[in-house]
Amino acid sequence: MREFCNETLVRVSCFPAGLEYFHKIYRIPLPSEARLSFIHYATVLNTIFAVLGPVVAVAVLNVALLRLIKNRNSQELLANCHQHKGPSAQIEQERRMTRTVMAIVTCFTVTQAPSALFALLRSYILLPPRVADIVPPITNNLVLIGKMCNVVLFCMTSSIFRRRLLLSLRLWTGGIFGKERRKTLLR
Repeated sequence: MREFCNETLVRVSCFPAGLEYFHKIYRIPLPSEARLSFIHYATVLNTIFAVLGPVVAVAVLNVALLRLIKNRNSQELLANCHQHKGPSAQIEQERRMTRTVMAIVTCFTVTQAPSALFALLRSYILLPPRVADIVPPITNNLVLIGKMCNVVLFCMTSSIFRRRLLLSLRLWTGGIFGKERRKTLLR
């Protein structure tokens, strides 16, 4: 933490614990070798188990789910062809579910992976200070956006949720348009 402009401006930034350059500038004692080793390995393990592991697991499980649904749908289509029936509502529902899962998994991967990759990169490569200051807030914001998008994607791909949302909006705005509110309530 450094203060500027007669202590009216405070700048706080994080820096890697093992870089002597930052310790000389900020006059902070360098941590012990054991502590530096622990910090390095803990960062790598956290990146692998908290971010990359879940991203890979979600992707693998999603592929398995898609294969299961595809095999099931093809078997059901064959059975329906022999019985001269059209595709069932269940197949259509599973397709919608597949699209929802794909959207959520893609969003999860795109928003979570950059933070993990940057953390691993930062563990092994000395990055310029400007990059080390700019990239973490961007990747953190991507993670937050990903968390919010999962809820939105799930809710907006559900037809029941959309119907209830529209009904609620009509009820709320019905106060402005009195007749619309009464009609909606009667329905």
